[in-house]
Amino acid sequence: MKYAAELDARVAITRAYKYLLYPSSGAPKSMQFLRRETLPSQDQGEMDRDQTNVILRVLKSLKKVQTADEEVLPAMYVHSRAWVSNHTRMSTEELRRTFAMKVSLRMLLDVGQLKQTIANGVRTGTWIYYDAKQEIGYDQEPPPASYQIGNDFYLYLPEQARTTGLKARFAPQICVTCLFHQDGRCRARPQKRDPRYLLAFTPQQARAAQRRRQYREQLDRGQNLRAAVEATVRSVKHPFRAGKIPVRGQFRVTCLMIASAITVNVRRIYRYCTDQNLFSTFLLFAKSVFQPHARAYTCVLALDSIVEGRKHRSRSGLVVCFASVSPV
Repeated sequence: MKYAAELDARVAITRAYKYLLYPSSGAPKSMQFLRRETLPSQDQGEMDRDQTNVILRVLKSLKKVQTADEEVLPAMYVHSRAWVSNHTRMSTEELRRTFAMKVSLRMLLDVGQLKQTIANGVRTGTWIYYDAKQEIGYDQEPPPASYQIGNDFYLYLPEQARTTGLKARFAPQICVTCLFHQDGRCRARPQKRDPRYLLAFTPQQARAAQRRRQYREQLDRGQNLRAAVEATVRSVKHPFRAGKIPVRGQFRVTCLMIASAITVNVRRIYRYCTDQNLFSTFLLFAKSVFQPHARAYTCVLALDSIVEGRKHRSRSGLVVCFASVSPV
């Protein structure tokens, strides 16, 4: 009787735990996206073994769980499967919960795997890690010391991060010695809880400041970018009377403006090549005439006359200067 009872118990357990149902995107909707897997015969009805280990082993063979010893999931794969469409940012806690909500993703059993995936996304530029507590964003350089999972830590898409306001923090010992800070012209101010100086700005302001710096550098070299830009615009619109195009329609206007710009460029290229040929021809002539009769000579041929250290276009065309010393 004793052995018969044990046999009946084993048969009952085998029948009860013969199949394993797990979520799968390939399963039919009528089955609530649950796929059935038959347990190996050696694992059926094991009374002395923890059935959790059996289930975990089967799910790992089916690639349905992400444990600590599994290979790290690439960030691009997680972005394509877990990222909510039309969203520009997502907290790391929302990303963790997404693994438990979508059947196409693996069941996340180790949070460290998710942190490594987030780090992979930061290195590859898939997203930008933002710490809302410290108000600091991290991209490839420099990465944060550690990645956290919570509602105060966000992942931004790169295109969204470029349009979001930026914040720069400076060490106090640097700001106190800055001349702009001493004169009261700097907007950076220390925070209540953070002694570092904070400067908030937008990407548009950063690009405008960069253009102004480049413009000043050009002025120091004796060049004026603004005048060159205005002259180019004037050359493009000059052929049209009163600055009005004699055609209508977006397509015709576009074609006419492109043709005008091409004409301006061709004229400038031709003028440049002609000036270069004139310079080479005149240099050969100067060598043949003056070199036999002078110990040293200087031949300067320029398209611009130099006045007070700045270059201005000469109205008389080519400027020729010769200086010869005593004959041989």
